[in-house]
Amino acid sequence: MLTIITPTYLPDIHRFEILRESIKRNCPDIHQLAIVDYRHISEFGDRFGREKNLTLVSTREVLPGDLFRQVQLRNSWLWRGVERVAWNLWLDSDAIRGWKIQQIAKIHALSEISSENGIFLDSDVLVCRAVTDSQFVQNGNTLLLESSAENGEDFGLDIATYAVMRHPLHQVRQMRNFVHVGATFKKRTAKSLLDVGNLKNGGKFEQAFLRQPLPSEYNMLGYVATVHEAYDGYCKASFDPRNLTAELRHPEQLRTTSPMSLFNCHDEKPDALFMLLQSNLNIDPQIYKAAALHFLSRY
Repeated sequence: MLTIITPTYLPDIHRFEILRESIKRNCPDIHQLAIVDYRHISEFGDRFGREKNLTLVSTREVLPGDLFRQVQLRNSWLWRGVERVAWNLWLDSDAIRGWKIQQIAKIHALSEISSENGIFLDSDVLVCRAVTDSQFVQNGNTLLLESSAENGEDFGLDIATYAVMRHPLHQVRQMRNFVHVGATFKKRTAKSLLDVGNLKNGGKFEQAFLRQPLPSEYNMLGYVATVHEAYDGYCKASFDPRNLTAELRHPEQLRTTSPMSLFNCHDEKPDALFMLLQSNLNIDPQIYKAAALHFLSRY
């Protein structure tokens, strides 16, 4: 009924280990699909390959073939020369960024899962409390975590969505935000996004996605669920989706947080289902692991 979808790669393997521990404690019966960078699939296989309710797939298996070949080139030594030439010609050689590739991989993975719904949990997330299918899928309706855009980042993500979907901005009356931990979408919505995105972009949805400086897979899936599918099979959350997650997201928050008290942000939202410690905060993996295990031992 529900599959956890997680993109990951070797630098996040310690975080992924903690996410796995939290899943085994709080939702052991929900299957997890981990999309692993093709360069690191063997390391993840050695470490997690025997775990129950976990499937590891390589980005090689998930991404469209032409895009995967571009990713391989991007990771090769030849790319240094390509980048130098592109820089001199003022070309955008930086479009294929790892985080954008992860987002595209998540869309394609969702379109192929065996269950009808997928819930996105990245490697820098922990499950804090018991989670069941019924919390996100009720009477066949998928819980849609939708809120109004509130800041510049929210607006940027939604503008990128309208740009890729060729939706004129002058027709937009409300900017929205679907980027919430625990975002859940139907498999069919991912298929529709790929179909509509390719139709709007001459069969080149992924290229249109990569050209955007701030694209969001969540917002694009939310756009299709609400605009093209008209909420069919979805129920909009009656609560603020941000209340589901206690988070440490911005560098300025670290200035007042000691390493071993990283998880105190949960005290502000004790009923939160998830906790997010943004991976780009560059917290030392061993400090993160020790603090996370201490936190999980309390629940």
